[in-house]
Amino acid sequence: MQEEFDGKQSVGEFAAHRPGAVAVLRDVGIDACCGGSEQLEQACRHAGISLEELAQRLAVQPAQPAARDWTHASAGELITHIVGAHHAYVRTHAPGLVRLAAAVRWAHVDRHPELVEMEQSVIRLHDELMAHMNKEENVLFPYIEQLEPAAAGRGYWQPPPFGSVRHPIAMMLREHAAAGDELTELRRLSTDYRLPEDACASYRGLFQDLVAFERDLTEHIHLENNILFPRAERLEAQLN
Repeated sequence: MQEEFDGKQSVGEFAAHRPGAVAVLRDVGIDACCGGSEQLEQACRHAGISLEELAQRLAVQPAQPAARDWTHASAGELITHIVGAHHAYVRTHAPGLVRLAAAVRWAHVDRHPELVEMEQSVIRLHDELMAHMNKEENVLFPYIEQLEPAAAGRGYWQPPPFGSVRHPIAMMLREHAAAGDELTELRRLSTDYRLPEDACASYRGLFQDLVAFERDLTEHIHLENNILFPRAERLEAQLN
């Protein structure tokens, strides 16, 4: 029996409880990360798809045995996963994307001047994400990791120097939105990664790698915006 969705539910909450839904939402033009606060029915209307059509797409998506419902994990487990999987992915792949974008721009700029802007966007994305992850790992995540045991009476909690977890979270959300803007710009410049007829192997590799990077970063931002950050705010409110 096909599941019925609550259209009043936020996109972020909807995605948080359905492993694999972020990819389906992205494919139909719904932003589950930076646009996660929008009501599901409104997001579907803007994307030109009905709730029933969305349910059908989710029902036939390929099985993903490795997908996990992170809403049931501890904050510590979720942070370990984000750092070990998604932060590590960015640190491993982003520098190579910068180098590949430069090489493709150098070889094809005469026929494809948009590659100059694409390279600049990739560089900005790299630089912003590296600084962003350092702030999370050195300031925000260590504080969040203290909240859960303290709320359960198993640890000591002291109000942070930044006043409330809401303040660094607000900064992280703005930076996530900026990263999302860069992904949107890259799709615009590449016409949704449509390869030109004269694309060489490196050109193809660049577009393939950018699509994979976008997929990982979308999941990465979803886990923080829609699961980790709301939980941190709830835990801090409980302690206060």
